[in-house]
Order: sequence, then structure tokens, then C-alpha cells
Amino acid sequence: MGMGVPLLNEYKRSFLFKRIPQTVLGGLKLRLGYEAPFYVYINQITLWLVPLILGCIFTVVLELAYTDEDISDFLLLYTCLYGACIIIFVVVVQTISTVVEMKEKENQEHAAAGGIAVMQKKRNLFADEDEVEFESCCGADTLTFVVPPKKFKINIAFHALLSGAVCGLGFWYLLPYTVNKLYDHSYSATVVIFILGWLTVCITQYSLTTMAPPEPAVYRTMDTHEILPLTRPLYTFLCYAVHIANWYNSDFRTADQVLHGVFVSLPVLWVVGLPSPAEVCILWLLEQAHVFLLGGSPAASTPRLLVNFTLSAGVFVGSYFLGSTFASIMLAAVAGYLLSCDVGSLGSQVWSMCHSSTNRVSTKKPSPLTQVLSTPESQNKGFLWSWSLSTVVYHIAVLALAGAAAGVATQRADSLSALWRPLGHSIIGLCVAEKLLRDIQSVYGGFGLCRNWLYPHNVDNRSAFRKGKQKLLVLGLLRRCIISWVCPLVVVFYIGLIVGADVMDVMDVPLKAGKSHFSGICYVLGVVRAFRWAWQSTSLAILDISVVHAVLVAKPPGYDELDFPVLLLAASFGRDRFFQVANKLYFWLAVLVSSWTDKKQRRRSTAPIIVLNLVFFPVVLSVILAASVLSAPLLCVFTLPVFFVGFPRLGKFWSEPVGASASTCPDTLYYRQLSLEFAAMLRSAFANGSLGEPHAGNHYLARFQDRLVWIMVLERGASFCTVSIKGLELQETSCHTAEAARIDDQFTEAFTVPAVGAGSGLCILNHYPLHCLTPLDTAMVKTYSDAKNVLTGVIDAPGGVETTLNLFTKSLVWLLLRHINRRRKQEEEARRRKEKEIAEMESESLCAGVGDWADSDKKGRKNSPPSDPGRGGGLRRDKISMASKDAALRGSNSSPAGVNLNIRPFGSKSSKKGGGTTGVVVRPPPPLFNDPSGQVMSALPPINLANRTSLVHNQQPPRPGSGDSRHSSKPRSYSPAAASLQSYTDIFSDEEEGGAGDRAVIGKKFRLTLAQRNQQQQQHELSTIVTITHNHPNPLPPSPTSALTSLPPLFNPATNTVTPQHGASALSDSDNGKDLDDLLSESDFGMPAVDINIPQTKPNLCYDHSPSPPSALGLDSTIGRGGAESKVRTAMFPSKPFSQLTISNGNHIFKPVMNLAGSPDFKCQYSSHISIPLKWRELPIEPSQLSRYISQFPTSWYHHVLGTLDWSSIGESAKGSSLVQEVSQDDTLTNCYSQLVMACYLAFVSAGYHSGPNYLYKCYNGDVPWNAMMDWLSEDKELHSLVIKAFRYSFKLMLDQTLLGDISDGEELEACLTTLDREWYIGRESDPEWGTAVVNTRENLFSLGYSQAQGVYTSRTLTLQEVPVAVGRVNREAVMGQWANLNLELLYMTNDDEERYSIQAQPALLRNLTVQAADPPLGYPIYSSPPITIPTL
Repeated sequence: MGMGVPLLNEYKRSFLFKRIPQTVLGGLKLRLGYEAPFYVYINQITLWLVPLILGCIFTVVLELAYTDEDISDFLLLYTCLYGACIIIFVVVVQTISTVVEMKEKENQEHAAAGGIAVMQKKRNLFADEDEVEFESCCGADTLTFVVPPKKFKINIAFHALLSGAVCGLGFWYLLPYTVNKLYDHSYSATVVIFILGWLTVCITQYSLTTMAPPEPAVYRTMDTHEILPLTRPLYTFLCYAVHIANWYNSDFRTADQVLHGVFVSLPVLWVVGLPSPAEVCILWLLEQAHVFLLGGSPAASTPRLLVNFTLSAGVFVGSYFLGSTFASIMLAAVAGYLLSCDVGSLGSQVWSMCHSSTNRVSTKKPSPLTQVLSTPESQNKGFLWSWSLSTVVYHIAVLALAGAAAGVATQRADSLSALWRPLGHSIIGLCVAEKLLRDIQSVYGGFGLCRNWLYPHNVDNRSAFRKGKQKLLVLGLLRRCIISWVCPLVVVFYIGLIVGADVMDVMDVPLKAGKSHFSGICYVLGVVRAFRWAWQSTSLAILDISVVHAVLVAKPPGYDELDFPVLLLAASFGRDRFFQVANKLYFWLAVLVSSWTDKKQRRRSTAPIIVLNLVFFPVVLSVILAASVLSAPLLCVFTLPVFFVGFPRLGKFWSEPVGASASTCPDTLYYRQLSLEFAAMLRSAFANGSLGEPHAGNHYLARFQDRLVWIMVLERGASFCTVSIKGLELQETSCHTAEAARIDDQFTEAFTVPAVGAGSGLCILNHYPLHCLTPLDTAMVKTYSDAKNVLTGVIDAPGGVETTLNLFTKSLVWLLLRHINRRRKQEEEARRRKEKEIAEMESESLCAGVGDWADSDKKGRKNSPPSDPGRGGGLRRDKISMASKDAALRGSNSSPAGVNLNIRPFGSKSSKKGGGTTGVVVRPPPPLFNDPSGQVMSALPPINLANRTSLVHNQQPPRPGSGDSRHSSKPRSYSPAAASLQSYTDIFSDEEEGGAGDRAVIGKKFRLTLAQRNQQQQQHELSTIVTITHNHPNPLPPSPTSALTSLPPLFNPATNTVTPQHGASALSDSDNGKDLDDLLSESDFGMPAVDINIPQTKPNLCYDHSPSPPSALGLDSTIGRGGAESKVRTAMFPSKPFSQLTISNGNHIFKPVMNLAGSPDFKCQYSSHISIPLKWRELPIEPSQLSRYISQFPTSWYHHVLGTLDWSSIGESAKGSSLVQEVSQDDTLTNCYSQLVMACYLAFVSAGYHSGPNYLYKCYNGDVPWNAMMDWLSEDKELHSLVIKAFRYSFKLMLDQTLLGDISDGEELEACLTTLDREWYIGRESDPEWGTAVVNTRENLFSLGYSQAQGVYTSRTLTLQEVPVAVGRVNREAVMGQWANLNLELLYMTNDDEERYSIQAQPALLRNLTVQAADPPLGYPIYSSPPITIPTL
């Protein structure tokens, strides 16, 4: 593979060869991929040479016109004049380019506005880059190509000023007089520096005049803020600054001489990509200063770095200027602990609390996967996971101990001065003990070479492995105490003792007393860093102090030139760079050896490259040392043994925020669920030391089953570390598989070995010493175990379909009863809450209504017109009175008996132009009604009669061609015959979704769609509130004739009849034609659909069958007195079912064949609690077809399920009472469920279905062959989902029966269904609910699939359980080196071949996996977590 894959694609080589000259010359495009006129090149060269020509002129004038003594007097003047000329030049050039571009756009806009065709530029779509057609030397295209306009116009002035400064100071910097003076009149050095220096100036300035050149040191993929042009001027200004300092202070002479040599070498450094971009350079300097001068840690984000650096710098300034050593030490000790805590998480927590309510709402509907992933990720709760009260108390206690230790040691330094030696020796001992306790927890010790014989031998033996880990846990707890409390407090006391002993009077003498300015700054920095570093990274702090203590003990007596804080600064910096050199040498050796030992990596050039590495090893070592000193990655070009120094960058390496992007896919959900549990595992592993010390920049790789997890430590502090968790793709490629197999081999060898004494010996060496991965530990993590099985012989077993369908009826009965019972319970709870709210509103509105009535009465006496209730006046109310029965009899004769209506309309005319009608609102009284059975009925909601009259008076906007309804002379009326239209309105029927049967409550709300309600609320206003007091002891029965009446009909006990009130009429056949015709034509009902542009005549309605009684229309009239009742019931199976209403214009109104929408006559008063919803009672199936399957309804199972329901919502218990028996004996309820269940059953056994595994697979996925019943089910998502869910449950039960045996009885089936419903999600992997179940950690998930390649049916079962996860540490330099090469190859060389050499499998370096773990767009992890803070205590 290595021999055949090219390093760089052939079509990219020409592109790279054109890009390199641009990098060298600062952006000059001297080599284009197409033919261009000569003046394009001349214009570029002229602009590039202008600074050099003007600089030479000013140099000659200054050198020849003045003597050496006079040059210094006029040097500043000439510098300013030259800089001003460059500023004018850049402004003029950029202004011309900008004006020409704006003029060109303006001409195009004018041409487009005037309808003039604009000639489009021809583009070659097959060209590698855009080709420009140049028209003239000064044309718009030429100017735009040579001098691209600035994106931000302010940069025209800003970049011009920078150009003037670069050239002006460069004139001073390269003046022969200046160079001769610096190098003692060495003319050869002067000539070289002058020529090469002006080349550097021209290259730097050209990027400001035009645009930034392509840089190998690329940090961001897009330069959105035009920061790249500032990179090269930044490094020239650094050289200028040192030169200016040397001009006024000769102490910087040597540095100035060195930087002059660096200045002329800058073009070469820019080509190799060593200098960092401007923003990266500044942030890198801040991070290095924060870590090595102030004792901080690399930060997880740029804002954290800036905040932490600012706070740390403030502590240094305070300690430096305080006049007391004791005060300075106390400030450094207290602030050192506080700043070493997780201040970043505290800030993030406060920020999220303050901005939790400002959520952006997107109008674009996201995909189901995006919806699941966009939900906030859960966080671990508990001690130190977040800033809670316990966390604050802990930090306060430790802070008090740290302050006390520092204060006592400093104040009593004279009397305790003899303790510093024993304390230093004890710190050395603690350092050794901590290292041993840490290595004992890992599987390999001795720098990863020898296996730890105390570590459990075989991870496959779970019980033995757990016992072995429990024994090691004791040593881990001991290490926790040492590293968390003992070592930091001893170090703080030791530092306070030594620093306090150096000062005569700690209370009055400042910390920097007796030292020079520079020495004082270094001394204070050392003290501040020492107190901070003791908590920030305790293991490294005790190592540094151990080394410094050995130096102090070994120094000659009386030699006091070495101050302890300064030595500690030097020791910390040296230790870090030494470890980097060691890791880089390891990386170099691994690349060198693996390039030859791995046959697939051998190339023709491999052997010569290895020989050159060995011959020029001093050069290679110098490159490694330079990279280590700069803390830069060792860049291996194409992962070959060819090394360069990459540009220094931040510890988090990438520019984008951590976790900001990932290549999400359905498998992302598994890693998201894993991250929470994985973080909990990392806490104990880091605390015990089994994964080593989590230093910032460490990388870990975890492996279990087919998943790979990449962990990077971003930040380290006192008792915490911040990590980023990434999930790598599960769909393994060949390269992915090769490297994953090597990882499995390493982990198997490390964690599965024979016991000691079985021929293994006491010392087992690591067989992969040069592999970048070192196994550390195995831990148990609660996550999903993935099992994929082939169902051959199971799904196609004989009788599988019949068993599934048999179980389907039982599953559906169980789900329906549970679902309806649960929903009734929720409705009951919601009703009670609503009643409470209504009662509170009624009590508040009672007082307000009296005052409003008084105001309206006064206005009426003044004969003032009533104001529009919808305009500014708000809602007006009249007096509301609740009359007793006697008061009702004394009322108006026009009022019905038993009801007293006190109505005081404040206006009968509408204030709107054109008049209108006054809306009336009927508000029921707050007290609740009780039905004869004692069941508490809901309070009556307000009924807006204005809405009801709007159906009659047609106050909606007139339809085209129909005229204005307000001026129509035709009288408006409405017919109660429309009560049969159940989908239109059902005001006084039974419960909204099937409920209490004929014991309905007067005043149920309108059955209007949301659109109708919103439209009517905008068109009608409230005018009068009427409250009705019923004096009848029991609520009045509903009547089918009250569907569209203004007030409900009243029962007359004297005549045993129902008397309709004003506006109501009896239901008769004669009313069907005219009144129903008026209702359909005036209320914009929408049936049938007609063309409004064609004049329509009133259609003549006729029925397919003879007129039916009210019961055939689904109505139930209950008339009775006392205990006697006479009922008209809906027939279950009408002898002549009607299927549709036929209209003369040819349209049809669909009506279901079987209508169960009436009010069933339940024999048990509790049956209404679980009655089928109204919308599920209309079945599109012939009774004769359904009657053949009714006998298959599982009646005994139905009775069994009734006994398991929760009846607490109606105040009864199913156990110990006859409630279940009464409900079971209700044949009406049983018939309702049997017909619905068997109708759903028919959806799966319709004519033409084929028995077999393919049929089960399609039905499982919801792809049921079309039939009328399934079409009806698909219209109701709620019922459809229950049916599909029941089929999936039955399929899973069928598999379990086939594999484990039959289900014995109903109790076992009940337990199985309960387990499936509570602990399982059974569905498809593509369903959004599948992702939600994974995120919510559902215990089990099951899906059915089909492999087209193998032609077999498969199942996938995810089980949430503890899974052994093997974790190893990846060499950080190997990761950084490969990421640096990836950055260079993709962003500068643009080598985008998916099969390129640099991503092929290389098991020794894990090259493919390392590339995957990079941040997008260079890498492609499928999951990337935000920074996760993990306690290490």
C-alpha cells in the first residue's frame, strides 16, 4: 500500500508549485494556471518594488547628504517622511481599487434596473481555479486581481498606517549607518543585511497593500476578520522593538545583533511555516507565561485563558507592590489555591444561569436526529461536579488550611528555620511514594515496559478482577490523601519557611527588598508561581521542589547567589522541556522504525531517508531541541521520517471551540450516552492514579466492543481536570479495522494473561514497546452492549405469523386499556387543576363585575353610545346574580321555570360600522355538578354565544361572489338537525373524547377547530355575561335537539317532555332539507369543496337510504322522571347502514360504514372511565365482515387486564371490591373493545396478505399492505402508533416464545408486557424515538433489520449494562506531530484525496485513528463533547 499510494496527487502538485512562490514573495502571483497579459505581472512587480525604490532614494540622500555625526539628528525626520510616503501610496492604491469596484457594481445594478442585459464573464468550470479575463491595464478586473479590495473599509486606513510603520522603521533598521554601528563597521555584514533586509520589508509590506499570502502556518480555515495580513508585520515589529531598546540602552546590543540575523531570515522561516499566525502567537505567549511564570494551566478555551491570565497577573502585581512580605505571601497562598480551583466552570455555571431564558427559536424545522442532539446534554451531579454548597464549603475549609500553613511558616520562619531540610527530604519521599502508588494502579510499570504483577491477571474473570481491583483501591485511596491534601500543605509550609527566612522582618519589609528591578520581578514571580503550582499540579510541584531541594543541599556553604523561587522557575521550565525532548525522541524513533518494519509502509525512498536520519542525527537532534524549546509539535511530513518544527500553538491545538462541531450520524447517540458514564469512570481512575497523572495535553484511547473513544485532557487544577471526549466512527473501514485490531491485540495481551505460577514468570515485558499506545487500566462502564443476531430459523419458523397475530390482539387490548386509563387519569388531574383556577378567577371577577356594571349603568343614564369592547376598553361585564328557586319563580314570565336570568345588556348595537349582533357569553357557576351516581363532573366552561351565532349570522368575511352577509335580506336561521354532524360541533353531547355516556353535563364547550376559534375570537367581542343557576336537584339530561340552540333545553317534569328555549326547534325530517342547507351554505363549513369563482346553486341533499331516527345519526336522547327512563339508543349494527351523503353536484361526504359514535348504554357506572374515545368509534368496515372475527377476541385476557388497571382516579381500588367484576360484566363496553381490537386485527389479515418473514418484517416497520382499515388508522396518529406498537410487542414475544418457550398463563404474559413497556424500546433504528430512548438510557432496545447483501433478517439488541472498557495512553507528541502534518497537508497543500498516503493504516502510530480524532473539518469524529470537568478527588 505504501509503495502504490502517492504522497501528493498529481493534479495538486502544479497547484502547490504555484502557491510556494506566493508564500516566498509575500503574495506575488507570478505563476498562474492560465495565460495572462504581461501588464498583470508588471503591475504586481511595480507595487512590490515601490517601498524598495523609495527606501533606496531616502537612504542615498541621507547617507550622502550628511556626515555620521549629523545622521543621528535627521534620522527620525527621514524615517517619518518615508513612512508618510508609504502611507499615502497604500491609501491611494486601495482607494482606487475600492472606487473602481464600487463603480463597477453600480453600473451593473443600473444596467439590471434598466433592463439592459449584462454580459456574463465566461468561466471554465473544469479549471482548477477561477480564471480572470483581463480587458485592459487599468480595468476593473485587473485592479481587483492585483489589489483586492479590503473586506472591511476601516482596514484601508489601518493597514496603511501599519505599512508606514513597517517601512519607516525598516528604513531606520536597515540604514547602513545603523548596521555599521551595530556590527562595528563590518561592511560585509552591512551589505548582506541591507539587501536581504529590504527583501523582508518588501515582502512584509506587500501583504498589507494587497492581501495576505498563503501561509504554511495555517490556524483557521477562513480569515473572516482579515487577521492574516498582520502576521508578518508582527514579527518585524518585534525586531524593531529590540532595536529601539538597544538604541537607548546598550544592554540589548547582543539581542539586537541576533535579531538582525533573524530579520533577514524571516522569509525562509515563513516558507517553512515556523512563525505562528498573529493571534496564535499572542495567545501562545500568554499561555506560556501563565503556565511557567504564574503557575497556571493551559485553558480549555480562549476566554478562560484570558480571564485566568488577567486574574493571575493581578495577584502578581498585588504581591509585588505590597509593602509587607507576610501580606504578599498570604495573598499568593490564598489566591494560588483559589485560582487553581475550577474557576472556569464557575463562570460558565453563572453565565448559563443568567442566560438560561434567552433561547433562540429557529423557524426551520430540524431533522429528528438534530432535534435529539440539540437537547442539552446531561451532567453528572454530586460533590465537586459543579459548584454547589458542599463544594463551596470544601474549598473554604482547604483555603483556610492553606492560608494557616503559609501564615504560620512565614511568621515563625526564624524559629523554624532548621525544619526546611527535613521538610525537603520528606517532600522527596512523598514524591517517590506517590509515583510508586500511581504505577501500582496501572497494568504496566517502569515507563510502560514491564507488567505490574499486582494488577489482576484476567479481566475476563469478572469476579476475580473485581476482587483484585478492590485490593488496589486501598492503595488508591492512600494516594488520594497524599496528592490532595498532604503534599500541597507540606509544600506550602516549605515554601513559606524558605521565603520567610530570607527576609529580616516579614511584617515590615517588602518581598522584593534588597534586589534589583529585574531580580525582584523574577523573585516575586517565583514566589507567586510556587504557591499556585503546589495546588495546580501537585505531582509536578513535588518533583520540581525535590530537584531544587537537592540543589540547595548540594550547593557550597556561603553560596547564596541562587534564590529558591528563581531556581523553582528554572526547574519547572527545564523539567517540562526535558519531558518534551524525551517524548519527541520516542516519536522520532517510532516513526523511523515503523517505516521499515511495516512492509506496507515501505517506499523506495524509505531506506535513503533512514540513512540520512542516522548520518545527520545532530541536525535531527537540533530540530527536536528547537521544537521542545518552543513547545511546538515535531512535524513529520506525510508521516515519513522527515521532520520539521511546526509552529507553536495553544494546548487545545485547534482553533474552534472544543465540541463545537462533529460529523454527526445516528451512532452519535451512543457516544453521547456513554460520555456521562465515562466521565464518572475517569473520575475514579484519575483519583486512584490508574491512568497516570492527567496532565494538560495528555491523550487517552478507550476500546470496548466495536467502539473507540478518544479523550484529551485540556486543563488541570486542584482536584479537577477538564477533558474532551470524542467518539470515532463505528462503520470501520479497512484502515480503521487494521489499527483497531492492533489495539485489541495490545489490550488482550495486557489484560488477559495466565496467573503467576502457570509458566508466566514474575516479569512480563510489553511486546509493543515502540507503539504510541501504552495500556493502562480496564474499568467497568455502564453503557450499551450491542448484540447483532441472524434470525434465520426463527422468523421463518412455521406458525410465526399466526403466533404473532394471536399475541397482537392481547398486546393491543393491554395497550389500549392502559393508554385510555392513563389518559383519563391525566385528564382528571388537569380538570381538578382547571377547576381550582376557574374558582379563583370567578372570585376575582365577581368584584370586578359589580364595579363594571355600575360604570356601565352610569353611562347608560347619560345616553352615551356603548363603546366597542374590542377597542381599548377591554372586557365589560354586567351584573351577575345567582337566584334561588323562589327568586326564579318571582322573575320574568318569559324565563323558563327553574332558571333565573338577570341580563342587563349595555348595548344592543355594535359600535362597528354596519351594525352586527351582540355576542353573549354563558358562564356556568363555580360549584360543580354531581351526577346521580355521585361522580363529580367538571365545572362548565364558558360558552361564547357570539361564536355560536356567528355560525348562523355568518359574520366571517364574505366569500367572493356571495355578497356581504350583513346587508342580506334573507333571514338567518339554524337547525338542530346539524347536531348529527359530529365533526362540526357537539356542544351538549357526552364527553369530548368519549366519556360519561348519557350522563353528560350541560354546557360542554363547542367542538370547533383551532382555526375557527381563532377566527371567531378576532371577529366577535364579549358583550354580556350570563350566569345560570339551576335549581333542579340534579343536572338536566342532554337533548339531541340542543346542538345549536342559544341556551340548553329544559326538562318539564309536568309534561315529561323537553321544552326547547328560544331559537331551538325539534328534530324532524322536514327540517333536514332547508335548515341543513342553510347551515352548510352560511357557516363556511367547507363541505363539499366547490369553486368559488363559479356561481353555485343550492345543492339538493338526499340520503342513499331512508330517513333514519336520531339514533342512526349517533344521538342519544334520555328522557325520564325519577327512576324511570326512556332511551333511544344507537344500534350497534344498523340494519341499513348509510355510507355517504350524496349531493346533486356529484361530490360525496364520506361517512363510516360502522358508526359507534353514539353514547353507549353502559351497565356499570365506572365503564365510562375507560370508554373508547369518540374518534375511535367510527370504523370503516362492514359489520358482516367484522362479525366473523369477534369470536377471536381474547375476552378472558380482557377481563384479566381490567383487574390490573389503576382505578384510583375515581376513588376506587380494583382489589378488594366488585368494581372490576361490574366493569367486566358490562357487555356494551366489551363489545366496543372487541369491535375496535378485531377491526385493527383485520388491518393485518386483509385479503391478499402473504404469510412469511417478509410480511412480518414489513408489518414491523409499519409498511402494512394497503387496506381500508389501515388507511383509517393512519389518519389517527395516536391509535396508529398504539397498533404498530402492539404488533412490535407481539413480534418480540413471538421471538421469545420460539427461543425460550411458550408463555404459560396470563400472569406471565402480563409480566412480559409490563417489562417490554417499562424497560424496552422496540422499534426501528431510524425512528426519532430510538435516539430519545438511547439518550434517556432506556435499559433495552430492539430493532429488526434486513441485510440485502446476505439476504437474511437480523435483529439488534442494545442492553444497558456494565461493560469492561480498556484504556491506554497515547504519546502526545505522536498525536501533535500527525495533527500538525494534517494541518499543513490539507490547508496549505490542499491534498484532499480520500485515499492519500497520510491516512493509510499505520498500526504503530495509529495514523488513521489520530486523523479521525482531529477536529472538523480536518478530522471526522462522530461525537465531540464540550469541555467536561471531572473531579479527581
